[in-house]
Amino acid sequence: MASKLDNRTRENIIKLHKEGKSAYAISKQLLLWESTVHSIIKLYYETGSIQPRKGKVGPKPVISDEDLLYIKALIDNEPSISMLEIKNLLELDACESTVLNAVKKRLGYTYKKNAYAQKAARR
Repeated sequence: MASKLDNRTRENIIKLHKEGKSAYAISKQLLLWESTVHSIIKLYYETGSIQPRKGKVGPKPVISDEDLLYIKALIDNEPSISMLEIKNLLELDACESTVLNAVKKRLGYTYKKNAYAQKAARR
């Protein structure tokens, strides 16, 4: 994992860039990756600041919180429902393993609902 750049280094990148140095030359002088220098320069021109962006980064989840509530209701009402059936009912653009991961990690279900329901029904 990359370490965070301190503000002094970020300011140095912008100063050198304003002096007319290329991102390649700056990266060699400061011993940084060229892509890092490009990112800092881009950030500066987009936001006017050298501070890192705040908030969530990365791709948005394929399964929304609203979908997750619906999935929970489906599983509670029909414990033997398959991940494929859930995916098709919600018309999700995701694979079955994505649905399964959401059920396990975000809903906290750790066992196969069908087997559990069958054992409970036999009692």
